[in-house]
Amino acid sequence: MTTPPIRTITLGLGDEHPLTPAAIKQAAEILQRAQERYAGAGYEVQTLRLSTRPVFDDLASWSPSALVNYVQELQRMLDDVGLGFCSLGTAQAARPDFPLERIDLIADLLASTSALNATVQLATSEYGLRAEAALPVARVMQRLAYETEEGFGNFRFAMLACAAAGCPFFPTAYHAGPTSLSLGLQGVDVVLEALQARISREIMPVDLLQVSEHSHCPGTVRVWTSGYAWNAGSSGRPDVRAEKYRPAYLRLLWFDAACAGGCCSWTALGGRVVRRSSTSALFRGLRYRPGYTALCR
Repeated sequence: MTTPPIRTITLGLGDEHPLTPAAIKQAAEILQRAQERYAGAGYEVQTLRLSTRPVFDDLASWSPSALVNYVQELQRMLDDVGLGFCSLGTAQAARPDFPLERIDLIADLLASTSALNATVQLATSEYGLRAEAALPVARVMQRLAYETEEGFGNFRFAMLACAAAGCPFFPTAYHAGPTSLSLGLQGVDVVLEALQARISREIMPVDLLQVSEHSHCPGTVRVWTSGYAWNAGSSGRPDVRAEKYRPAYLRLLWFDAACAGGCCSWTALGGRVVRRSSTSALFRGLRYRPGYTALCR
């Protein structure tokens, strides 16, 4: 059975902003040691990332120019230790006391750097939806589309809703609490391997729950087959569906197989049921490679 690659080892840093060179250096050393341990155990580790506390909370009294100067200095610290991914945390815009004019500043912070990510939390279970934050979020997206090379700055920015701290994937990641590590697994090959073996012999249904348990790959994958929908996740209970598709035309809904930790590539697939002439081709298309970028990285 395929061992899923570790897409990211993400260190959630408990230190408050402004971060010091010593804190960044220590974080890089922790990530390097973690990479060595997992690589020694036979795992492929693809990226190392740093997730921090929400910068707009820690530095709420700082002026826009002081924040821009700080993140540029932070970028230099990251360059010095070879870290290419760092989250500035989320702007908690759902909170009634959060000043919405600070959201516009995010475009300045990201356009002037290359490793930094940021998000805006538009809704939470505690405060509900703050709809008036949507317009400044859209302005940030528009600016990043024009002010960063090929608009790629938007891959370092996202709007969140009810996203908790601790997700390893970017740009969603932000941190709360003591320093900790989180892992993001890339489980596409596990599902592909299970499907290929059965599609070639037209064996149904595919027991993705068993595949997930044997590979230690968390997540939820729903596979629509001719008459059954197998929900492979915490429950793994089958649901009857009146679908009439041959195995080569499986309908797939992709929720958390490649994006553990509360993130998903559902909208990266267009937010709809995906139908392809080859299931293998679909899963090959989900691999991380040049030319493909998922919503959650």
